[in-house]
Amino acid sequence: MQRSGELDLSRLRLARLVGDRMGVWVPDHPKANSRGYVLLARYIMEQHLGRYLTEYEQVHHINGVRTDDRFENLIVVTKGEHFGIHSDSHRTLDYAKIKELMDQGLGYRKIAKQLEYKIESVKSAVRRIRAENKV
Repeated sequence: MQRSGELDLSRLRLARLVGDRMGVWVPDHPKANSRGYVLLARYIMEQHLGRYLTEYEQVHHINGVRTDDRFENLIVVTKGEHFGIHSDSHRTLDYAKIKELMDQGLGYRKIAKQLEYKIESVKSAVRRIRAENKV
């Protein structure tokens, strides 16, 4: 594992995985999927730390954009901390207001900022609203 210096992504075999997330081919990695890929964010953090993440650790994207795998956007958190970061109770979300803002053409980030919700909660609410409005 590499500890010092900048990680050279050009030397890695990358692939787009589920949800537009990037993966790096490391077939012998304990968390590699069936095709031998590991989430790029996890790989970057493990290279920085010089060790594999434990079963209790996860990588959190600070800005809420799961496809932004820049090192400065990543932090290691416990599973419990990660849950707390992303938890907005759905009972407190104003679905009517979220739908109104969606209808005005606002995106996830603008809705989250305007209503002071976490972006992941807004994304979840939008998916739910869209599913309920299908005929």
